Amino acid sequence: MRKLKVTVFTLLLSIPLVLLSGCVKNSKLVEKPIGDYLSENYGIKNEDFKILSTSQGFGISDIQTKVEIRKPYQTFTSLTVNENSLEIDGKTSRDVFLEIFKGAYVEQHRDVLKQSDKITKKYNLLSEFSFNKKTPKFYYYLSVDIDEQQEKELIENFKREQKINTDNIMKMLKDSKPREHANYTGVINFRYYYNTYKNSKTVPNAQSIVDDFEKSHVLKEGIYKIAVEIIYSSPHKKSLGRTDSRNNSVMFTVDEQGKFEILKTTVGS
Repeated sequence: MRKLKVTVFTLLLSIPLVLLSGCVKNSKLVEKPIGDYLSENYGIKNEDFKILSTSQGFGISDIQTKVEIRKPYQTFTSLTVNENSLEIDGKTSRDVFLEIFKGAYVEQHRDVLKQSDKITKKYNLLSEFSFNKKTPKFYYYLSVDIDEQQEKELIENFKREQKINTDNIMKMLKDSKPREHANYTGVINFRYYYNTYKNSKTVPNAQSIVDDFEKSHVLKEGIYKIAVEIIYSSPHKKSLGRTDSRNNSVMFTVDEQGKFEILKTTVGS
């Protein structure tokens, strides 16, 4: 009898934990709607993407998915699928084209990534970051933002050609209104994290990083922003200092001769 009570107690205790953690859905359910969405909107073939994970909170109809796009450029995105309609929720899903552009930039600018590796070591910035250690972010510090109207035109070209020449496109792009985050105002944005756990409280200066990039001559013509943000990441706790007064950033342009021009410097953003 005692053993039965212990078993029942264990089961009752485990139920709330399962409910809180969310139940994992079978990827087969969302495979077709995601495939149709990627094909119709971006020309991505079924064999060129893979669903990495699906999850769903208890009592919630939305299924959160993580997707790897393998061709024409490797990148990762997340899409929200409604369980009832099996439609993609564009408002809560990642902008797929911006992630594809990021993948193209990574492939075409290995010299920039090598310079970024040097910078992260020099200033003790995080080289990798993710709240979930099992799914580290794809070049976490790199993000793309493109004016909405210009993006629509680029998507149409991409659907036809399945190619992105980042250098040619960046020459034509204008400054855009940030759609996802206040720090995503350049076309190419470097948003580094500095961990204050067991490190100096003196935060690296984004202007110094800009100077290092200028000396390296790896950045092509375009609009850029470099930001350094505070994070506290210990074995037991992770928190982002979004409003920390030590956060700082620099937005700048690079012309066809490689000359840098500072557009805006921000502290405490």
